[in-house]
Amino acid sequence: MVGGPNTGKSTLFNRLTGLRQRIGNYPGVTVEKHVGTLKTDDLTIELVDLPGTHGLSAHAFEEQVAIDVIFGRVEGTQPPDAILAVVDATNLYQGLYLVQQLVDVGLPIAVALTMSDAAETSGVDIDYEALAKHLKGAKVCPVVATTGKGINELRNVLVDLVNQPAPEPTVAWPELTAAARDLAETATVPLSTAEIERVLIDVRGPRSGLRSSRSGSGRSLLLGRGLSGLVRLGILGVLRGRAAIEPVVNHAVSQLLAGAFVKRRSTPLIMRRPCSSL
Repeated sequence: MVGGPNTGKSTLFNRLTGLRQRIGNYPGVTVEKHVGTLKTDDLTIELVDLPGTHGLSAHAFEEQVAIDVIFGRVEGTQPPDAILAVVDATNLYQGLYLVQQLVDVGLPIAVALTMSDAAETSGVDIDYEALAKHLKGAKVCPVVATTGKGINELRNVLVDLVNQPAPEPTVAWPELTAAARDLAETATVPLSTAEIERVLIDVRGPRSGLRSSRSGSGRSLLLGRGLSGLVRLGILGVLRGRAAIEPVVNHAVSQLLAGAFVKRRSTPLIMRRPCSSL
């Protein structure tokens, strides 16, 4: 389970797993590891509630832990089979900034839109089918974690999620993708194209993300050699020149995408509740 802070991710995690949870720590760090199980008649799904993150370039240690788990870099933690992205429906553009990066990881993905009732009340209509189409077929499930609305539908999606194909990665930046693929092919340790892309465009430095992880010096040394090769080929200068504006561009694209699926009504709905609930 991946999502930004204050998206209702932990509330949804509790709703899906109930009391079937265990809490520990990731190896060598004080960041808590929340693991729960979702059981059906013939299947048990293990859900890991990752620390909140806004994207796949870490700005805090907890975010780096979440990213390391997504890419299978944490010792003693099985790489994920699929991703459940949790997005606040009232703040869709910010959530899509993360989702558009998760789509490129190469795993089956479903998107849970939390607080969908609050979005509707504020006059926001979301075209869920259009959003799923633009996310390359990823399942989109509106839910209200506090009341349980939409939870059964989300459970059904999760049961079959690992059997679904991963969305086709977007190639919005061909030079970056080509460079990352070249590095991945010559890697002496497993590195995904998406993982290399995120390090290359990290505005704090090309190796900062890997240095802060606990994955060993082999990855940093390998990436350093790969970057030296890119410098000689004259590619790195182009990538780094565009990297400075990459977060701004991604954020702007997210806002545009959100606007394509959201229609705001002129008059918000008025929720009617019994007096006893006030």
